[in-house]
Amino acid sequence: SCVRSTLIDRGDDGTIDETISGSYDPRGLLTREERDNDGDGVADEATEYEHDADGRRLVERRDGNGDGIFERVTHYRYDANGRLVETRYDLDGDGVDDRISTFAYNDDGSLREETFDGDGDGLADYRIRYSYNAMGKIESVATDLGDDGTVDSLERYVYDARGFLSHSDYDSGADGQVDTRRNYVYDDQGRLLSYIKDDGVDQKPENAQTHSFTVDGKPLESRYDDNGDGVIDRITTFTYDEGGSEKTETSDRDLDGVVDVIYHGRFDLKGHLLEESFDDDADGTIDRRQRYVYDEKGRVVRIEHDDDGDGVYENADSFTYTEICR
Repeated sequence: SCVRSTLIDRGDDGTIDETISGSYDPRGLLTREERDNDGDGVADEATEYEHDADGRRLVERRDGNGDGIFERVTHYRYDANGRLVETRYDLDGDGVDDRISTFAYNDDGSLREETFDGDGDGLADYRIRYSYNAMGKIESVATDLGDDGTVDSLERYVYDARGFLSHSDYDSGADGQVDTRRNYVYDDQGRLLSYIKDDGVDQKPENAQTHSFTVDGKPLESRYDDNGDGVIDRITTFTYDEGGSEKTETSDRDLDGVVDVIYHGRFDLKGHLLEESFDDDADGTIDRRQRYVYDEKGRVVRIEHDDDGDGVYENADSFTYTEICR
């Protein structure tokens, strides 16, 4: 078994201000997690976990104030195929279930329905049923509030020939009238190109956005029409250096043709963020910046802060990682 800890020194003054520790069994499964939020050596929060022989989580107990009393206990139950079929929540630690969720599956393992009992009386307060198309994608979601056998809301999903979502129709009263339609367009790589939300399906969108990408798939530009009046309200653009190690993001939030915010990030060859700067009013002067240092495992060991953008890093946070195994 092992205990792995992260010690956080905020302000880099040599004093540990916060500690996060995790205990693991010989299988590598997390059995206890503790947080000391003020660095006094006493856990302020703790969560314990139990697992079955197959590594599935059976019980989760949470102590939210470090007094050794578990105020919230969650039990998980699985079927013979290892699928979650029931979750029971004791929200005040009195040993009585306050909420119960159940799950049922089709023969292919897809979720068929779920129920939610909000007061633990054994009666479902609502039931959700799922249906699927020939491609195995969700085709409809029907919600029965009160579990009285009547569908109260229905959402349907339609896909294009490539299997990407084309649009969804939400019928809030299950009366056969579509109340909200959401249209989607994706490229062949599955990246979202456009989204339109139309409440009432009156051909007058309430919200719309479009996105474009570079040839290698990085975001290039996003345009947002927040009220569906056909006028773009916000534009965000992205630029990159030739090696992809630097990214600049600019935003024109009121579409007056003037950039309002500029963000710049610099990355190493592994994709780790090394430095980021923020020009919050796009006046050409950096208002704040941060830089990051990593260990050989790719973990952050130091974050330095320049809170006024003058090029001087006034403070820093340091992170130390320990592991003790028996």
